[in-house]
Amino acid sequence: MLFDYTRRDLLKSGITAGIVTLAWPKILQARNDSGGLYWSAFANADNSYGMAVFDLQGEFIFEKELADRGHGAAVSDIYGHVAITERRPGWFGQVWDISADRLVAELDLPKGRHFYGHASYLGNRLYTTENAYDEERGVIGVWDVSNGYKRIAEFDAGGIGPHEMRILAEEREMVIASGGILTHPEDGRSKLNISDMTPKLVWLDCKSGEMLREWAPETEWHKASIRHLTTNVEGDVFFGMQYQGSRRERAPLVGIARREGEVIISELPADVHKSTQNYCGSVELDSSATFMAASTPRGNKVIFFDARDGMYLDHVDITDACGVIAAGNKSGQFLISSGNGGLYLHNTLQKKTELITQTNKRWDNHMVHIG
Repeated sequence: MLFDYTRRDLLKSGITAGIVTLAWPKILQARNDSGGLYWSAFANADNSYGMAVFDLQGEFIFEKELADRGHGAAVSDIYGHVAITERRPGWFGQVWDISADRLVAELDLPKGRHFYGHASYLGNRLYTTENAYDEERGVIGVWDVSNGYKRIAEFDAGGIGPHEMRILAEEREMVIASGGILTHPEDGRSKLNISDMTPKLVWLDCKSGEMLREWAPETEWHKASIRHLTTNVEGDVFFGMQYQGSRRERAPLVGIARREGEVIISELPADVHKSTQNYCGSVELDSSATFMAASTPRGNKVIFFDARDGMYLDHVDITDACGVIAAGNKSGQFLISSGNGGLYLHNTLQKKTELITQTNKRWDNHMVHIG
């Protein structure tokens, strides 16, 4: 649920500057009437940053300036909080109650850590993917939500460069897309180990951090950095890769790791594959978990697959499309965001794409459903 706060709480917090829409009743109405609410971070033309909440009609319910760049976000159904972290190398992490425009917490990282852009909630715990850059390893930070987001532990992530993560449906395991790329903030975004990088999917126990299992691409494709993923209720993992080798190679782009262990790498038509430049920006399922969408912003495409067997179905051309998420409860329907400011609805069954709003925002790479 989303929690309400009084005006006094807001004033006490000191969060009164920037773009503000205090609309608790409006948010409740939009959740009930519009097919859901969706969050995304964005950049403005002057390189200032913000976040926004909007519905499937393209109406903006909430908009707020941020001090730095947001990337991914996690939503707590228990507390009504949205946790935002910056991508590498980034130290910006905040938690908001959007319904009251209230900054709940700043995520204070220990020395030698930076965020990798994604997080997940489980009960009163928040997990964040991070780089222990002086130790050349990935870690998962653990924060106590009920104690003001105090950092209480960290797990070894089981690989270098952990990026997107999800908690599996039974809430005992987390799965992490470990990109395998070594970086250090002194070198900016330079990739320091391409010749021997080892991407993998890693499954960890949520309580102990114990590694339960892992999967890595064949040695031939060890440069296929696994960056993004999503899951279904059966525990299958749908993942996308960003190849660090030659664009002339036909490297794997999207795969499915079944709960029982089988891994399927999807095949694409040659011309579609070539256009992607071996780069997948986001992977999501529709509400029925029948269709998978993979965005390829360098190829200006969103590609659709049958989530049951990984077979290519179709694609739609959208410039700099990266954010994608299930749109409402309609089977085969996705909401898509673009770096050129557009928000689109696409229905894979009808093969229909609709621009629902055009803005001057440069939408960041991901969207999340918040209610």
